[in-house]
Amino acid sequence: MDKYALTRTAHSADVLRSVDTGTYYRDIRSGCFQQFVIAPRHTVKPIPSNLSFESAACLGVCGLTAAMTLWKWLDVPMHESRNPPPTTPEYLPVWGGSSITGQFIIQMAAYGGLEVIAVASQRTKTLVHNLGARYVITRDGKSNKQIVAEIKSIGGDNIFKAIDVVGPETSAHCMTALSTSSPVLFAPLSFLPKDTFVPAHVNVQNVEMKSYVLDKSSKVYADHLNMLLEQNEITAPALEVLSGGLAVIEEGLKMQKQGDRGGLKLVVSMQS
Repeated sequence: MDKYALTRTAHSADVLRSVDTGTYYRDIRSGCFQQFVIAPRHTVKPIPSNLSFESAACLGVCGLTAAMTLWKWLDVPMHESRNPPPTTPEYLPVWGGSSITGQFIIQMAAYGGLEVIAVASQRTKTLVHNLGARYVITRDGKSNKQIVAEIKSIGGDNIFKAIDVVGPETSAHCMTALSTSSPVLFAPLSFLPKDTFVPAHVNVQNVEMKSYVLDKSSKVYADHLNMLLEQNEITAPALEVLSGGLAVIEEGLKMQKQGDRGGLKLVVSMQS
């Protein structure tokens, strides 16, 4: 047990219910649907005291992906206190602002002083604005090109970082909102289409979350994420909880496939 920490899943003893971790797709022993799960010791973290067990289910994938995308791949500094916006605005478009990962990104970016330009639905406009998005572009009834034009009308040619959380098609458009006069960083979390032309000045970041498991130094990102949550500098998303454990997994997947959840995180509880 030197390398791995042994944890239990949600239906097990309360004494072990105060930690969260991430899973690693190449090791079946770390899968979720089993009584005992193993995980590298550096990936096991105490659940912040102000989070429920269900809320903590958002951390190992969505929260950590947001944290590492910003702080590792986009080189946004990890501030110890809330950073005021700089004199010259630093814009960050987040396409898919109401997604759970997007909600974490918006809060962390605003905490770091970035001017977030969020793309979201009219239904979730107020939500993402309240999370810290300085500008919210509603996507309803608009083409992707129209959305890009609105982003550029805000940030001009001074957008040097951007994140897409939606999919390949929107990623290709989001990339065109970046500055054309300076080197830029772009994180397409759902990847770019294979035939997409990438200009030489665009550094496309391949966000591989397996590095959290394989690289022990990555624990700093989880530690900082937990600190921000513990201090109420950022909050976990609102939940829609399905009770019933494994028996309702299929129902939950069908609900997820239906599309826009209105910013709610769907969590299946293992409690009966």
